[in-house]
Amino acid sequence: MSVYKNLIGTMKGLFHIGGPSGNVIKNASDGVDIRNAADTAFQNASVAQASGVVDEHAINWLDLRDANVLVQFSFDGGSAPAAGTNTGTYGFCHTSGGSYTNGQIYYDDGAALRATKIHVGTRITTGSAITGTVSLNANGVYAAHSSTAPFSWTLKGDGMAGGTGIVKTIEIPIDTSATKSSTSSIPDGAEVLRVSTKITTPYDNGATVEVLVDGTSDLTIQPTDENDPSAANMYVSDVEDGAITSSNEGVVTVNIANTPSTGAGSVVVEFAPTTLA
Repeated sequence: MSVYKNLIGTMKGLFHIGGPSGNVIKNASDGVDIRNAADTAFQNASVAQASGVVDEHAINWLDLRDANVLVQFSFDGGSAPAAGTNTGTYGFCHTSGGSYTNGQIYYDDGAALRATKIHVGTRITTGSAITGTVSLNANGVYAAHSSTAPFSWTLKGDGMAGGTGIVKTIEIPIDTSATKSSTSSIPDGAEVLRVSTKITTPYDNGATVEVLVDGTSDLTIQPTDENDPSAANMYVSDVEDGAITSSNEGVVTVNIANTPSTGAGSVVVEFAPTTLA
């Protein structure tokens, strides 16, 4: 066998690999083709998964599948299912624990739970509702708005772009957690009309409850002085300036301060995605 140290190419349009019956690298006007020995059909080429940081990297079938997945199981990282329990399917880690990160998608290949590469725009579709640090609605289509965990998964296709003049609601159950956020976002151009905080179990430790739209610039829609979480009751705030812009569009977040040990209720936010003139 001859080895050519300084071979830099061939003047021919075809280059056989593995002898006359081997596959062919063929010159093409817009690149190169991988062909069979007779040059009558295309052949497959295998490449590693793209790194996710080099634009020019080729992608393979696994990259394509990972970019648009159906979530078929979910788990708390502290009690993750063993590899092989859900072979061939994708899962969603809703709460960090062990070596698993909330918001991350994992593929069960039968031997391990492999973390997928997630870029801005990666899409996932849920079957069942997912509840945890990151919660997702059942039968929802979500897009990643960040390439960093937990990826800011944002619900899409729920009709919020339409329905001019129709009031929509977002409801968030609250407990003693310091922060609770909705899975749905209030979009640019919407108008927040009313916030209702219902305390069913009074809070202790002088807890306070604040409700805001969690955008680049937060918009407080029920400040702490408009409710009393120490008493079971319904507290309703009519929002005087609830206009949502590109700087404050986002999910609804409820902040509960002073680390209470008891307390529960819910927050309902009413808004119109667009208003009639």
